Amino acid sequence: MRKTVLAGMLIAIAGMVNAQTVTRCATPTYLKNLEVYFPEEYAAIKAAAEQQQAVTTTYRTNGGVYTIPVVVHIVYNNAAQNIDDEFVFSQIDVLNADYRRLNDDADETPAAFEGLAADVQIEFCLAQQDPDGVLSTGITRTETDIASWSLFASPTADNYSDNVKDTEKGGEDAWPRTDYLNIWVCNITGGILGYATPPGGPSAKDGVVIGYKYFGDGSPGGVYNKGRTATHEVGHWLGLNHTWGDDDFAGEPQCGGSDGVDDTPNQEDATYGAPSFPKLDDCSPVAPGIMFMNYMDYVDDGAMNMFTNDQADEMRAVLEGSRASILESVGCVQGGDDISGILKAQLISLTTYPNPGVDVIVCELKNFEGNTVTVDVYDFTGNLIDRMMVANSGDEKMELQVADLPGGTYLIKATDGQFTLTQQITVVK
Repeated sequence: MRKTVLAGMLIAIAGMVNAQTVTRCATPTYLKNLEVYFPEEYAAIKAAAEQQQAVTTTYRTNGGVYTIPVVVHIVYNNAAQNIDDEFVFSQIDVLNADYRRLNDDADETPAAFEGLAADVQIEFCLAQQDPDGVLSTGITRTETDIASWSLFASPTADNYSDNVKDTEKGGEDAWPRTDYLNIWVCNITGGILGYATPPGGPSAKDGVVIGYKYFGDGSPGGVYNKGRTATHEVGHWLGLNHTWGDDDFAGEPQCGGSDGVDDTPNQEDATYGAPSFPKLDDCSPVAPGIMFMNYMDYVDDGAMNMFTNDQADEMRAVLEGSRASILESVGCVQGGDDISGILKAQLISLTTYPNPGVDVIVCELKNFEGNTVTVDVYDFTGNLIDRMMVANSGDEKMELQVADLPGGTYLIKATDGQFTLTQQITVVK
């Protein structure tokens, strides 16, 4: 519900904690920390939010679907924190499903809100090359002496959570935000699931931080195990606010805050659990009530299922504005064959077409050294659905029959035992 120019997220003063002492999203707390300790950084984010609210959305002339290259930095202190690749793959699938409205639970959106539910037309890919043009899986792994990171620690403390973004402080440096969305996966204390940097902050800190228990579909995060923490936090990274406008700290009821968009109902405060529809409050006292199933509320992962049309416009406006450089990124394109003699000894190349596909998708494999290459196909839940072995060197074309597969995003993973490449494919019905 749009009621003010100033983004409500920027006036929050603390994180919301539910009965289980879980902080669904610590972005408001993070912004308050910046306001206190790094006022210039806070001012830049606040100014960017106000400027974004004041502009009229103007789509780029090429329109269509925007693709964001993602690098996932896994910063771990023990084996449990060093999550498997499959959780990363499944998380990318969740993001793609949620932002394209291909999520399996889309049909759970109440009829009263169904007309507002949006295909945001934003997709995500794991980076295929690093900032130097070297082939990459889009995943980095960094072992650290820091057992856990705290957003409530002093910024001068070793375990202050933003230090996870700094190699010299036990974390991993960000890849350039002009070309990549950085996601750090680590052990965050205080029951925090994640937080994000909205547009306008410093490049070295830009991105999303997610607790390792809450990253990926099927993670050990209890009711937060479907990957929706990343869906929520990436929404903040793209300029969205909480649906209730973060105005729930100055007495009750508070209906004067704003999330900055017009098509979300006025809402008193955050919603937890898995409510029944309709859910009414003092700000929306008659049916259909509040839009608790919106990805920018605080309900359980399984109770979320939609962005709105105006939220989609806001996120696309950010991509066409302050984050426009990422639309020109080549991060989703594989690095060249002339990278280096040492790397080329391990090099394989994988191309898929047509992509999206309907009946058949061709996988073209270049295997420069003749090592046996295993090509696996995973569905969006991380389940292995097909495996092909390629022993000869040179070029090999394989046909993947997809006519009987459900529509959605799949991952192809090719490895020769030394080097691994991944490609996302989309099956259209």
